[in-house]
Amino acid sequence: TREAELKKPYAILIITVVSMLIALGGLHTMEFMRINTRFALFVTELSQYGTGVFPTIYGKPYADYPVTMIYLMYLASCCGKYLNMLTAVIPTAVAGVVVLIFTYLLGERMRRHLGLYGVGLCLLSFEFLNIIRNPGLDMFVAAATVIAVYLAYGEMRGDGWTRLLWLPPVLIVSYAFRGPLGIVIPTAAVVALHLSRFDWKRTLLWGVICGAVGIVCVAVTIWLCLKTGGKGLVEIFIFDQVIGRMEKSQAFWYYFTNAVGSYALTYPLALVVAVFYGRKVFVRPHAADSDDLIALRMLVFWALIILIGMSIPGSKHLRYIVAAIPAMGLIAAWIFVNPDKLIAFELLQRIFFLIARYLPFAGFAGILITGVILELVGVDLGLPVILPAMLLLLLCGMVLYCRKYTSGDTKSLLFLMVAIGCMAVVKIMVVEPVENFRETSRAFAERVDLFRGDKEVWFFSLGPDSDEFKYLVNISPERRFIGKYVYAGEDAVSKPLPEKSMVEVKKSRKEQLMDKLLAMFPDDQPGKFSAVRPIFKYVGGYQTMMSSPEGTIFLSRKKRFDSIPEGYRARLEVVLSGRLGHQECVAFRVKTKK
Repeated sequence: TREAELKKPYAILIITVVSMLIALGGLHTMEFMRINTRFALFVTELSQYGTGVFPTIYGKPYADYPVTMIYLMYLASCCGKYLNMLTAVIPTAVAGVVVLIFTYLLGERMRRHLGLYGVGLCLLSFEFLNIIRNPGLDMFVAAATVIAVYLAYGEMRGDGWTRLLWLPPVLIVSYAFRGPLGIVIPTAAVVALHLSRFDWKRTLLWGVICGAVGIVCVAVTIWLCLKTGGKGLVEIFIFDQVIGRMEKSQAFWYYFTNAVGSYALTYPLALVVAVFYGRKVFVRPHAADSDDLIALRMLVFWALIILIGMSIPGSKHLRYIVAAIPAMGLIAAWIFVNPDKLIAFELLQRIFFLIARYLPFAGFAGILITGVILELVGVDLGLPVILPAMLLLLLCGMVLYCRKYTSGDTKSLLFLMVAIGCMAVVKIMVVEPVENFRETSRAFAERVDLFRGDKEVWFFSLGPDSDEFKYLVNISPERRFIGKYVYAGEDAVSKPLPEKSMVEVKKSRKEQLMDKLLAMFPDDQPGKFSAVRPIFKYVGGYQTMMSSPEGTIFLSRKKRFDSIPEGYRARLEVVLSGRLGHQECVAFRVKTKK
């Protein structure tokens, strides 16, 4: 209706402001932790080495990711001058806002208030909050996916085929951020919409069109690799973004078990709806099917095809399926719009709103009690007690207002906002400060950097591409260096290097396939990047460590230092101890001969 159209801009504005506050609130005080250290180093090296097809580590291309998002992080941090968690997350936060806006628009096309409930349930997904508050590529794929579905659904509902002309550009942008996965996931979602209608002609048509876009994008990337790095860079790209992802690391059913809890409440509620409507959803469509059932069937197929498709590769991470969360949020929202007046859904609504009604009161009491206990035992976790208590108190007032002055959908939506507010406050002001306290690396890194002076730092059984980045990211860019890695073992020519050290070690089982692929590209720039170029430089084992330049500092996890054979360990001395992340680490050196 015209009234609903007038209200839509205000809803979009509220979604934008609330989601940006949730995505960026408090990040200026957070350290770079875990995988985020890698992204921070990418931005720093962009300042040193300039742009390329991929970001770099130690000046060498890290072909797991295109450089697009790293460049946006670089711009958001004023060309790297003000790089911190806040500026690093801005691009991801904007992509998250796009996801929520198009989730709202798509839901409102399907049924009144479905979009608002869908957005709210996305924000009640704990893993979605994790992803939107960290630099990452997969939120851009989720944005491209929900936009592609919105365009395809609009064409089905009579908006005209010209809207579909935007699909190839959307896929190209998605590829620019995530590589081949950026094409595969949105394509799967669009194909799922047509599969849900058993429209084989359009399924095949859009599968071919999107596949052609993907082939062109990959061909352009390979051409850029050949021009900038030769066959060696092509090999690295093909392995890291295609073949390497098929290596087994998690069970096939990982997304159907582990993800249920991580993406709560959205995922479990979506499963409940899918179970209740299972018989109607997983049958051949009939002409008598209602618009609600058609829409629900599309959403279920969208979520399911991503979950099944991403279960095939061996490499699995929870963030890979975030493109299914808009679909799950809208499916779960069926409980709240309840078009068929199901008694079970009404019961779930009552339970949800009963919990939401008392949640801020429980949170307020919990924050105060926790603050008092920590003060009594003398433990300082850096928890800001006053601010979250005040925010939860405001939410308590909102609950009292809703109970007295609102009713119907308005009351339900406001209670949903109360639940979102409680989760955001607890996540941002309780969970993350505790994580920051547990994962901090800054104090130890600064002590090591001060102690080393002008001496070198080598990494002993540390990393690669792991704990050593927690050290490097917490020292000034001028003091950073190209790492040297020492492994736990005797120096021997016959000893194989650790698996992560060279592409040739990983590619051995795929050697024939890789050789055939590379034979397709006769032109090369020899010497630019060898096909066996080291990603990380290993310099040797125990004997190399003992003959290192005098005063060299070694960093290692404490338990790995303790496992050094006594004959070598007697010649070493620990100079500092502390934590890199949650790992107990030590800095040691070879004892000076008297």
